[in-house]
Amino acid sequence: MCSSDLAAANEVLNKIAQQQSRRRPDCRVVSVNWGPWNGGMVTPGLRKVFEQEGVGLIEPLAGAGFLVDELRFGAQGDVEVLALGPTPHRLDPPKRRVLTPAFHNVAFEREVSVKALPCLESHVFNGRAVLPAALMVEWLAQAALHCNPGMRFHGLDDFKVLKGVVLDAGQSVNVTLVTGEPRQRDKLLVLPVRMVSHADGRDVLHAQTDVLLTEEKLPAAPAAKIVDISGGSIADAYSLGVLFHGAALQGIEKVEVCAERGVAAVIKAASAPIKWMSNPLRGTWIADPLALDSAFQMMILWSAAHRGGPSLPSALGHYRQFVGAFPKGGCRAVIAVALGISAIATATIQFLDRQGNLLASAEGCEFVVDANLRDAFRLNRLKLEK
Repeated sequence: MCSSDLAAANEVLNKIAQQQSRRRPDCRVVSVNWGPWNGGMVTPGLRKVFEQEGVGLIEPLAGAGFLVDELRFGAQGDVEVLALGPTPHRLDPPKRRVLTPAFHNVAFEREVSVKALPCLESHVFNGRAVLPAALMVEWLAQAALHCNPGMRFHGLDDFKVLKGVVLDAGQSVNVTLVTGEPRQRDKLLVLPVRMVSHADGRDVLHAQTDVLLTEEKLPAAPAAKIVDISGGSIADAYSLGVLFHGAALQGIEKVEVCAERGVAAVIKAASAPIKWMSNPLRGTWIADPLALDSAFQMMILWSAAHRGGPSLPSALGHYRQFVGAFPKGGCRAVIAVALGISAIATATIQFLDRQGNLLASAEGCEFVVDANLRDAFRLNRLKLEK
């Protein structure tokens, strides 16, 4: 069969997959378009041609791992997937996936329920408890350190919330933290980590990130960027009726300013992990989930005031932490928001100590703005079981 015939046959399969996906909305349908493999029809001479053209070859083990990962964790709407080997000499197009080893290393499992995590009673909207994104970040970081004892947490890249962990009052979900193959970047160890659960015979991918670890002392913090924000202050953020957070997660002491360009506030430190959950894996926090969640709350206040509706966090581009632990006396958060009207608000968050030193920063933070969240946020009490 010539290459044109192969291309035509592949496209027929793609169209059938699209048709079946529309007809079977409850079924995952995927057509995998494979690049060249390192073996089989790829002769040594053809391999040279591919290398000269910058086309990476798929290693058999990586290809098998990719297929397993795609079937287990692939998004419902991804019907046509183009799978190519790694190409270090050029950037990948947006829709192409570079094969990576499968996520086989289980770091730990956690029960997510109101009983196991009493703090969830303070994180309820639309009548159901929702695992905070800040706790997802903490557990992803803990998973990386669990698999690499003795190293230090420096940050993460490309954190995404893909599907929230949402619970009824008596419901319980077990989540598993799994890690992929580590790689070196500069003097850092980069470890891909995922949070998954199992439901209805399939694995659900809730969150993922690349965690950055170092064996050396944490790098010195750069000078904090001075953000020009001016506007009125808010003495009690929780009296406005915008936030849905209960007592355990009310970390904002005072909003210093909430203006078009951003928001700044003084925030509290998180209490010990044992106050948040039963049987915590660690006695202390790696970051500070209350500080991070309070910053997300600040963005709710900002988007409600300046974009017509509340917001929820969906991604962090780059998070860097320059201290082993946040100060127990709390800190200050300053958020600069990119101008422009969109359903996605993009922001940079800086966490500063009382002296103005940079503790941590997060860039490329994305928040989904939705006016319909107002009604869901008002239902901030768990529905009682009948």
